[in-house]
Amino acid sequence: MWIARQGFYAIILPGALIGFAGGWAIQRQTLASGMVFGIVCAVIALIAGIVSEWRLRPFIADNSFGYFITHLQQLRPITLIMIGAVFAFWFAATGRRRVPPEPVQSAVAPEVTTKK
Repeated sequence: MWIARQGFYAIILPGALIGFAGGWAIQRQTLASGMVFGIVCAVIALIAGIVSEWRLRPFIADNSFGYFITHLQQLRPITLIMIGAVFAFWFAATGRRRVPPEPVQSAVAPEVTTKK
């Protein structure tokens, strides 16, 4: 709301920040858990973006949230893109820390050396 009062249209920020925070906060993730976590962050970002858009720019005909939800298709395509769910998924799914790959185990037993 503060950024909007300054005259900037930053509807992408809620979703992007959710993705950044999620990607930064996750400690260890595999590819599968990263995808699930990214989807969860994308859904949260989608909800946050829709609520933010409704609070900042409700429809003139009816400013209720129910009316806004039933008329989402009337929003401009760039607004739907800028909600930020894709960015939330990307930032959260990639994360900042990855589980290191498992070392390859050799089929041959290592040689044992003894000192005499």
